[in-house]
Parts: sequence; C-alpha cells; structure tokens
Amino acid sequence: MSVTTSLIKAAVVQAEPVWFDLPGTVTKTCDLIKDAASKGAKIIAFPELWLPGYPTWIWARPMDLEMVVKYTKNSLKIDSSEMQDIKSCAVDNNIVVCLGFSERSGDSLYVAQCIINSNGEVVMTRRKLKPFHVERTIFGDGHGPSLDNVALTSVGRVGQLSCGEHFNPLINFNTFSQGEQIHCAAWPCVPAHSGGPEPYSMSDEAQTFSLQPPDFPPGKEHSEHLSHRTGHLSRLKPLSYVNTTRLQIAYYEDGSPDAQAVLLLHGWPYDIHSYTEVAPALVKQGYRVIVPYLRGNGPTTFLDTDTFRSGQQAALGYDVIELLDALNIKKAVFAGYDWGGRGACVAAALWPERCAGLVSVNSYLIQDLSKAWVPLDAKIEAGFWYFYYFLTPRGQGALAEHPKDIARVVWDKNSPEWNYTEEDLDRATETFVNPDYVSVVTHVYKHRLLYAPGDPDYSDIEKALLEQPVISVPTVTLDGLADGNFPPTNGSSSAKYFSGPRVHHQVPGAGHNLPQEKPNAFVNAVLEVTSLK
Repeated sequence: MSVTTSLIKAAVVQAEPVWFDLPGTVTKTCDLIKDAASKGAKIIAFPELWLPGYPTWIWARPMDLEMVVKYTKNSLKIDSSEMQDIKSCAVDNNIVVCLGFSERSGDSLYVAQCIINSNGEVVMTRRKLKPFHVERTIFGDGHGPSLDNVALTSVGRVGQLSCGEHFNPLINFNTFSQGEQIHCAAWPCVPAHSGGPEPYSMSDEAQTFSLQPPDFPPGKEHSEHLSHRTGHLSRLKPLSYVNTTRLQIAYYEDGSPDAQAVLLLHGWPYDIHSYTEVAPALVKQGYRVIVPYLRGNGPTTFLDTDTFRSGQQAALGYDVIELLDALNIKKAVFAGYDWGGRGACVAAALWPERCAGLVSVNSYLIQDLSKAWVPLDAKIEAGFWYFYYFLTPRGQGALAEHPKDIARVVWDKNSPEWNYTEEDLDRATETFVNPDYVSVVTHVYKHRLLYAPGDPDYSDIEKALLEQPVISVPTVTLDGLADGNFPPTNGSSSAKYFSGPRVHHQVPGAGHNLPQEKPNAFVNAVLEVTSLK
C-alpha cells in the first residue's frame, strides 16, 4: 500500500447534519465527500456523532424517551446499506473517510468512529471508551478493541479519538505508540448559547479550544509552536514521511522546493529539535531545510520486521543518500553533529557528487574500526561509559527502562555549560519511544567496538570506510570550547582528511549539542560553507 511522502490536503467538516434523519445525513455525507475530493482532499474528517447529529438536548432538559427512540431509529448500523453507500462514495472519490456516528448494535447505542480507506475497506472501528457525563444516559461504554484506534491507509497511519478522550494521557499515549501520523480529533457541535437552560460551558462563547498538536492542520501558521521561554520555535512541525528501501523516514521540511537544500542531522541522545532555531533562520536566508529523524528515533520506522536493526556508520551515511533519492534531491549541504555528523561525513566522503558542502561538529567523524581497541585518554574513556554499558544486558535494560535518565547524564557530561530545561529533555525523550530505539542504539556501540557484526548489505561501504576516505567537498568544521566529552582542537589534527576547501572554528560556550546551544554559529557555518570555493 502506498504511503504519503509529502503534505496532503485534508478536509475537516464543520456543517449541520440532517437532524434525526439517517438517510438525509448519509446523502449529505456523500455530498461533502464529493466536494472535498473535487478540491483535492485525500482525507476527510467528520465530527463526533455526525450521524445522525449530536444529541445536544441531553445537556438542557430531563430524559426525553420519545427523542431517544427517534434518535435510536436513526442511528447507523455498521453492516447497513447506509454504511455501504458511504464506503462506495469513498471508493468513487479516492478519499479516506474518518466518520463519527451513533452506532446502533441491537438496541444499544455507542459513540462510534470508523476509518474507511480510499478503496472502500473499513480498516478501523471503535467506540468511545467512556461517554462523558450525561452522554451515559444514551450511550454505552466502549470495549477493548476500541484501543486499536490507528490504521494504515492510503495517506498514512490515521488514528481517531473522540472529544474528552483527548484529555486522557494514557489513551493519548496508546494512540501515539501505534505510530500514528495523522490524527482525526472528533468533537461535537458547540452552538451559541440560547439563553436557555443549557450549560454555558457547552457554548461557543466559552472560547474552548483543543490545544493538542495533532489538532492543528498542516500549515506554517500552525506549525510554529513558540517557546514561552525564548520566543523561538519549540517544535518542528508538521512532519512529512517518505520511504527509502529500508525505512519510512519522518522529517520536517520548510523553504522553497527550488532553493539550495540543507540536511540537518541530529545526534544521540538528541532529536530534530536541536535545530528549532537553526531551521527557520536558514529558511529566512533562502534555503530549503530538511530535518529527518535518524533510524531508530522518533517516528522513523523500518519497513520490514526482518531488516537488520543496524546503527553502524555505513548505514547512517547511506540513509542520507537514500533520503536524497526519495526526495528527488540531486545535491544538498550535509550538516550535523554526533551520529548525524558521522552520517554526513560518510556520505560526503563516498558520494561527493551529492554533497554541496559539509558542516561537521568535531571535524572528521568517520571511525577507523581497525583501531577500535586502541585505548584513549582515561578522561575521554570515562565519558564513553555508555559505549561499554550498552554491551551488557544490564545496560540494554536500563536504556529501555530509563532512557530519559541516561540522556540527562549524557547531556550533563557533554554540555556542562548548557542551561537546558526539563521541557527540552522531555521533548527529546519523546524521540526514544520507538520500537527499534534500543536495538539501533546498542548496535551503534557494539559494532563500533567490534562486539557485533554489521549488516552484510553495507559490507562494501564499510570496506571503503576502513581506508579513512578523504573528504573533498567544501567543509566547515566546528568545535565547542565547552564540550565536556570531546576536547576542542584547532583543526590541524584532522586536516589530512580534508582535500577540499576547509575552515575550522572554535565556538565559545558551546558543548556537544552545538546547533541547539549556539544556533547562530551553526547557521553561520552553513552560510559560510556554501560560499567556499
């Protein structure tokens, strides 16, 4: 099944149903689907209980059996001809439909949702786990299968929740953990207050809004979540997805498609938000920025369960080239640090025709595995404690159970002058919730120390890397003077690895996560490398 590789157009229904009239609302549903598809939408989302309308009266008056009976008769059965009409409409218009409806099963009602794929298949049905407040006078509780609320569709992995479920952290976590890419948040109608007995809180004058990131449609005006501390972007959103031969890579992109592309590659244990200030600054300078989650991190996933969960440097470098291929980019600036810097160096050395310039923190990062067992200075070895810890079952278990704590220790050691916040660490910790995180991270260090074999598919690349290939493209290298684990240099010790134009800078006050700690220095390095001849 194909999966979206770029932004798509989505339709969100804000309309009035044909009250208490199932056939009439089905007809209106199909009309709205056709209209959305004709305007280029590939997915359409309907409100909570769209069919046959939200029973707003329950908030304003005593039980009304006559209205309940009428409502029940006009509720939707999943195996009905009315549902078939909607499925057929989805097929005819090649669109994914996220439907909210009152499900009638026997003579019981449920607050229900379903996802109809563009081929007409119902790929997910669910019931609201616990109807809210007086909704329980009409609707029954959901059941276990309702937790399987994310499904693969022609536009990606789509999930749904209903109204108050969005305030339940565990239900949200369950949804996110299923690899959701598009979230359809269903809410009921909230009309103007009539001056009658209904609660003021259920009126639009109450100015109640959803403030969850998934509830914002794609678009720059909604993606720029500002930090209350700095006034800068706190998150890079929305994400796009693209398939390579092995991965579905999640990435942030901004800037003109025709501009010079810059790949910003993060390290470990960090994430794409190392570039929350760098990315918009480069876009303002006229660049196209692409910030991918590396393998084993965040929403980036392997396509096949049988694929080797490798973290070796050859894999990181080849992922860069495959990402360019998938995005139809002939040439880009590669910029990164730590894992990302290593992948950038590998790609620049072996595929110089694809690299318009290299920015690398800590200079030449291609590992010489022939010297994997050569001792380093004792102080440096002490900073590499996790290399050895992750060789053991104990270390692997700790990484699985306490990834945030491990990240905190590494951050503190790597960047002793960086005044990061708990918000920064929590945001990065979200990246570690990946089914292959532990496998990929531990393989990085097992392979680096020759305690685990690499993926045979990368054997030719690894052989080339054993030669310590020279980097011929224009390069700017950076060392943070406050890097607690990687002593800064003047660049001379690594000069032999660069045959093209190269400039080296020392950055005062910068630790290992240099793009986030000193974004201006990193931005200037990208500007500089594109001017080197």
